[in-house]
Amino acid sequence: MNRTVLKEQARKLIEKNYWNSCAAGTVMALGSGILFTDIAALMIDPVSSDVFSFTLGGMSVFLTVVFFLLKGPCEYGSCRYFLKRTRDGKASLSDIRSGFQKDRFWKLIYPALYREIVIMLYALLFIIPGMIRYYDSYFTRFVIVDDPDLSPSQLHARSRELAKGHRKEMFLLDLSFILWNFASILTYSLTGVFYSYAYRTQTKALLYERLRRELREKQTEERAS
Repeated sequence: MNRTVLKEQARKLIEKNYWNSCAAGTVMALGSGILFTDIAALMIDPVSSDVFSFTLGGMSVFLTVVFFLLKGPCEYGSCRYFLKRTRDGKASLSDIRSGFQKDRFWKLIYPALYREIVIMLYALLFIIPGMIRYYDSYFTRFVIVDDPDLSPSQLHARSRELAKGHRKEMFLLDLSFILWNFASILTYSLTGVFYSYAYRTQTKALLYERLRRELREKQTEERAS
Protein backbone atom coordinates (compact mmCIF):
# COMPACT_ATOMS: atom_id res chain seq x y z
CA MET A 1 0.00 0.00 0.00
CA ASN A 2 1.57 3.27 -1.11
CA ARG A 3 0.20 6.14 1.00
CA THR A 4 1.66 8.79 -1.29
CA VAL A 5 -0.08 7.36 -4.36
CA LEU A 6 -3.42 6.98 -2.55
CA LYS A 7 -3.33 10.55 -1.26
CA GLU A 8 -2.35 11.91 -4.65
CA GLN A 9 -5.27 10.09 -6.27
CA ALA A 10 -7.58 11.47 -3.57
CA ARG A 11 -6.43 15.04 -4.20
CA LYS A 12 -7.08 14.69 -7.93
CA LEU A 13 -10.57 13.30 -7.38
CA ILE A 14 -11.45 16.12 -4.98
CA GLU A 15 -10.17 18.79 -7.36
CA LYS A 16 -12.51 17.54 -10.09
CA ASN A 17 -15.60 18.01 -7.92
CA TYR A 18 -14.47 20.21 -5.06
CA TRP A 19 -17.68 21.54 -3.52
CA ASN A 20 -19.63 18.28 -3.55
CA SER A 21 -16.59 16.49 -2.11
CA CYS A 22 -16.35 19.05 0.69
CA ALA A 23 -20.04 18.56 1.43
CA ALA A 24 -19.62 14.78 1.57
CA GLY A 25 -16.55 15.11 3.78
CA THR A 26 -18.40 17.39 6.17
CA VAL A 27 -21.29 14.92 6.38
CA MET A 28 -18.76 12.22 7.31
CA ALA A 29 -17.32 14.50 10.01
CA LEU A 30 -20.83 15.01 11.33
CA GLY A 31 -21.37 11.26 11.45
CA SER A 32 -18.01 10.55 13.07
CA GLY A 33 -18.60 13.14 15.77
CA ILE A 34 -15.81 15.57 14.89
CA LEU A 35 -18.16 18.50 14.38
CA PHE A 36 -19.93 17.78 17.65
CA THR A 37 -16.58 17.98 19.41
CA ASP A 38 -15.92 21.37 17.87
CA ILE A 39 -19.38 22.60 18.83
CA ALA A 40 -18.73 21.56 22.43
CA ALA A 41 -15.38 23.36 22.35
CA LEU A 42 -17.07 26.55 21.16
CA MET A 43 -19.46 26.36 24.12
CA ILE A 44 -16.67 26.29 26.74
CA ASP A 45 -16.51 29.53 28.69
CA PRO A 46 -13.77 30.46 31.16
CA VAL A 47 -16.43 31.90 33.49
CA SER A 48 -18.32 28.87 34.78
CA SER A 49 -21.56 28.88 36.72
CA ASP A 50 -24.16 26.38 37.86
CA VAL A 51 -26.60 27.60 35.22
CA PHE A 52 -23.97 27.35 32.50
CA SER A 53 -22.88 23.86 33.64
CA PHE A 54 -26.50 22.69 33.67
CA THR A 55 -27.10 24.11 30.19
CA LEU A 56 -23.91 22.58 28.84
CA GLY A 57 -24.78 19.22 30.39
CA GLY A 58 -28.25 19.31 28.87
CA MET A 59 -26.86 20.21 25.46
CA SER A 60 -24.33 17.38 25.72
CA VAL A 61 -27.10 14.84 26.29
CA PHE A 62 -29.12 16.29 23.41
CA LEU A 63 -26.12 16.28 21.04
CA THR A 64 -25.27 12.70 22.01
CA VAL A 65 -28.78 11.51 21.12
CA VAL A 66 -28.73 13.45 17.83
CA PHE A 67 -25.26 12.10 17.09
CA PHE A 68 -26.29 8.45 17.38
CA LEU A 69 -29.39 9.05 15.26
CA LEU A 70 -27.44 10.75 12.48
CA LYS A 71 -24.23 8.72 12.64
CA GLY A 72 -25.18 5.75 10.46
CA PRO A 73 -27.10 7.68 7.76
CA CYS A 74 -24.39 10.35 7.52
CA GLU A 75 -21.59 7.83 7.20
CA TYR A 76 -23.52 5.79 4.63
CA GLY A 77 -24.22 8.78 2.39
CA SER A 78 -20.67 10.09 2.57
CA CYS A 79 -19.07 6.69 1.93
CA ARG A 80 -21.43 6.01 -0.96
CA TYR A 81 -20.43 9.32 -2.53
CA PHE A 82 -16.69 8.72 -2.20
CA LEU A 83 -16.93 5.10 -3.38
CA LYS A 84 -18.78 6.18 -6.51
CA ARG A 85 -16.13 8.83 -7.13
CA THR A 86 -13.48 6.13 -6.71
CA ARG A 87 -15.16 3.63 -9.04
CA ASP A 88 -16.99 5.72 -11.63
CA GLY A 89 -15.51 9.18 -11.20
CA LYS A 90 -19.07 10.44 -10.84
CA ALA A 91 -21.28 11.08 -7.82
CA SER A 92 -23.90 13.63 -6.83
CA LEU A 93 -25.49 15.27 -3.83
CA SER A 94 -28.27 12.68 -3.98
CA ASP A 95 -25.68 10.05 -2.99
CA ILE A 96 -24.80 12.07 0.11
CA ARG A 97 -28.49 12.22 1.08
CA SER A 98 -29.10 8.54 0.33
CA GLY A 99 -28.68 7.45 3.96
CA PHE A 100 -31.75 9.46 4.93
CA GLN A 101 -34.15 7.64 2.64
CA LYS A 102 -37.03 6.02 4.52
CA ASP A 103 -36.07 2.48 3.56
CA ARG A 104 -32.52 2.96 4.87
CA PHE A 105 -32.50 5.44 7.76
CA TRP A 106 -33.48 3.18 10.66
CA LYS A 107 -31.52 0.21 9.31
CA LEU A 108 -28.29 2.25 9.40
CA ILE A 109 -28.51 3.38 13.03
CA TYR A 110 -27.88 0.05 14.76
CA PRO A 111 -24.75 -1.06 12.80
CA ALA A 112 -23.04 2.27 13.52
CA LEU A 113 -24.01 2.10 17.19
CA TYR A 114 -22.83 -1.52 17.39
CA ARG A 115 -19.40 -0.56 16.02
CA GLU A 116 -18.94 2.27 18.52
CA ILE A 117 -19.98 0.09 21.47
CA VAL A 118 -17.61 -2.73 20.48
CA ILE A 119 -14.67 -0.33 20.09
CA MET A 120 -15.47 1.37 23.40
CA LEU A 121 -15.71 -1.94 25.30
CA TYR A 122 -12.35 -3.13 23.98
CA ALA A 123 -10.79 0.27 24.69
CA LEU A 124 -11.86 -0.11 28.32
CA LEU A 125 -9.67 -3.21 28.55
CA PHE A 126 -6.60 -1.35 27.32
CA ILE A 127 -5.48 1.02 24.56
CA ILE A 128 -3.97 -1.67 22.30
CA PRO A 129 -7.08 -3.93 22.18
CA GLY A 130 -9.17 -0.85 21.48
CA MET A 131 -6.90 0.18 18.60
CA ILE A 132 -6.92 -3.34 17.13
CA ARG A 133 -10.71 -3.43 17.28
CA TYR A 134 -10.87 0.06 15.73
CA TYR A 135 -8.80 -1.05 12.74
CA ASP A 136 -10.74 -4.31 12.48
CA SER A 137 -13.92 -2.23 12.02
CA TYR A 138 -12.18 0.42 9.89
CA PHE A 139 -14.07 -0.44 6.69
CA THR A 140 -17.54 -1.26 8.04
CA ARG A 141 -18.78 2.15 6.84
CA PHE A 142 -17.81 1.20 3.28
CA VAL A 143 -18.80 -2.46 3.46
CA ILE A 144 -22.39 -1.53 4.35
CA VAL A 145 -22.63 0.50 1.13
CA ASP A 146 -21.77 -2.61 -0.91
CA ASP A 147 -23.67 -5.08 1.29
CA PRO A 148 -26.44 -3.25 3.20
CA ASP A 149 -28.19 -6.48 4.23
CA LEU A 150 -25.29 -7.81 6.31
CA SER A 151 -25.72 -7.91 10.08
CA PRO A 152 -23.44 -5.73 12.26
CA SER A 153 -21.31 -8.76 13.18
CA GLN A 154 -21.02 -9.76 9.51
CA LEU A 155 -20.01 -6.22 8.57
CA HIS A 156 -17.34 -6.33 11.23
CA ALA A 157 -16.09 -9.72 10.05
CA ARG A 158 -15.85 -8.51 6.44
CA SER A 159 -13.98 -5.38 7.53
CA ARG A 160 -11.59 -7.44 9.67
CA GLU A 161 -10.89 -9.68 6.68
CA LEU A 162 -9.96 -6.65 4.59
CA ALA A 163 -7.79 -5.16 7.33
CA LYS A 164 -5.89 -8.39 8.05
CA GLY A 165 -2.19 -7.84 7.47
CA HIS A 166 -2.66 -4.12 6.81
CA ARG A 167 -3.26 -2.64 10.29
CA LYS A 168 0.19 -1.09 10.50
CA GLU A 169 -0.18 0.60 7.12
CA MET A 170 -3.66 1.82 8.07
CA PHE A 171 -2.31 3.27 11.32
CA LEU A 172 0.47 5.07 9.45
CA LEU A 173 -2.07 6.38 6.94
CA ASP A 174 -4.13 7.86 9.78
CA LEU A 175 -0.96 9.29 11.30
CA SER A 176 -0.11 11.03 8.04
CA PHE A 177 -3.21 13.23 8.49
CA ILE A 178 -2.26 14.43 11.97
CA LEU A 179 -1.23 17.94 10.87
CA TRP A 180 -4.55 18.33 9.05
CA ASN A 181 -6.31 17.25 12.24
CA PHE A 182 -4.50 19.91 14.26
CA ALA A 183 -5.26 22.53 11.62
CA SER A 184 -8.94 21.64 11.78
CA ILE A 185 -8.97 22.02 15.57
CA LEU A 186 -7.17 25.36 15.47
CA THR A 187 -9.52 26.74 12.81
CA TYR A 188 -12.72 25.41 14.43
CA SER A 189 -13.12 22.87 11.59
CA LEU A 190 -12.81 25.39 8.75
CA THR A 191 -9.86 23.59 7.15
CA GLY A 192 -11.74 20.34 7.68
CA VAL A 193 -14.97 21.53 6.09
CA PHE A 194 -13.18 23.08 3.13
CA TYR A 195 -10.70 20.29 2.48
CA SER A 196 -9.29 17.79 4.97
CA TYR A 197 -12.52 15.91 5.83
CA ALA A 198 -13.01 15.13 2.14
CA TYR A 199 -9.30 14.42 1.66
CA ARG A 200 -9.19 11.88 4.46
CA THR A 201 -12.42 10.08 3.54
CA GLN A 202 -11.61 9.93 -0.17
CA THR A 203 -8.23 8.39 0.66
CA LYS A 204 -9.91 5.74 2.85
CA ALA A 205 -12.37 4.96 0.05
CA LEU A 206 -9.46 4.40 -2.34
CA LEU A 207 -7.76 2.14 0.19
CA TYR A 208 -10.95 0.15 0.74
CA GLU A 209 -11.44 -0.37 -2.98
CA ARG A 210 -7.84 -1.49 -3.44
CA LEU A 211 -7.95 -3.99 -0.57
CA ARG A 212 -11.37 -5.26 -1.69
CA ARG A 213 -10.01 -6.03 -5.16
CA GLU A 214 -6.89 -7.69 -3.74
CA LEU A 215 -9.02 -9.89 -1.47
CA ARG A 216 -11.28 -10.92 -4.35
CA GLU A 217 -8.29 -11.81 -6.51
CA LYS A 218 -6.79 -13.85 -3.67
CA GLN A 219 -10.07 -15.70 -3.09
CA THR A 220 -10.41 -16.39 -6.83
CA GLU A 221 -6.88 -17.85 -6.96
CA GLU A 222 -7.58 -20.04 -3.90
CA ARG A 223 -10.78 -21.40 -5.45
CA ALA A 224 -8.97 -22.06 -8.74
CA SER A 225 -6.24 -24.00 -6.98
